[in-house]
Amino acid sequence: MSFAITYPASSHHRNGGFMDYADLCVRTADVERVLEMGRKLGLGMVCLVVPVEDLTRLGKFREKRDWRTKPRLALGVEVKTEMHEQIRKHVASVRKAADVVVVCGGTPELNRAAVETPETDILVGHAINGRCGINHVLARLAKKNNVAICFDFNQLMCSYRLGRIQEFSAMSEAARAVRRFGAPFVLASGARDPWDMRSPSELIAMGRLLGFTDADAKRGLSGQMVRENRKRLSGKWVMPGVEIE
Repeated sequence: MSFAITYPASSHHRNGGFMDYADLCVRTADVERVLEMGRKLGLGMVCLVVPVEDLTRLGKFREKRDWRTKPRLALGVEVKTEMHEQIRKHVASVRKAADVVVVCGGTPELNRAAVETPETDILVGHAINGRCGINHVLARLAKKNNVAICFDFNQLMCSYRLGRIQEFSAMSEAARAVRRFGAPFVLASGARDPWDMRSPSELIAMGRLLGFTDADAKRGLSGQMVRENRKRLSGKWVMPGVEIE
C-alpha cells in the first residue's frame, strides 16, 4: 500500500470553455434542463439537492450523470427538521449517500446544531424572521467544523419590498461575520426551476454586494467540498492531502 500527496485543483483552471465554478444548491428534478442551462451559463458543476425524504431519487439521478463531462452533476440531500436535536442523526444517516449534505436552519437552535455537526457541508436558510442568524459564535463554529454558510440568490429574488431589504440586510450582516472569522461560505442560485439558475458572473456580483472580494467570491463558487467528499466516499481518502493509491 502506498500513499500519494494530492494538491487541490485551481478554481481558475479553464477546460473546454468552462471555469470550475459550481452552483451547489439547485432544487429541481429536471436533470436534462438543469445540465443544459448549466452549459449555457458556463458552470463547471451543478448540485441537485433533494429533500431527505426523497433520498431514493438520487439513484435515478446517478444514472444520468457522467463525471467526465461538464457541467458535472453532483447530488445533494437537504435535511429539514424543526427538532434541532435530530440534526446530527439525520445528517449521519445520509452522509454516505450524497456528495453534499445541506441543513436548513432558521432558528438559533437549528443554526447552531448545523454548524456544530462536522458532517454538515452547507447551512442554508439561516436568517431568523428576516434578521441575521449568524453571529460571532456560529461563525467560529462554522470555521472549526468546516460548515459553509450559504448565500442564496433565490431568497433575494423571491422577496419583495421591505422583505427584500430585510433579507439583504440579514445576508450582509452574516457575510460580515463570515469574513471577520474566516468561516467557509458558498454563493448559490437556490434555483427551484432551471430558469432560476444564475451565471457565475451574477453570483460573483452578489458576492461583491455582500462585501466579498472577487477572489473570495470565486472561492465561494469553487465546489471544492464536492471533490473532497467524493474522495472520502471512494474509500481511498485518509486525510486532507493524503490518499491510498
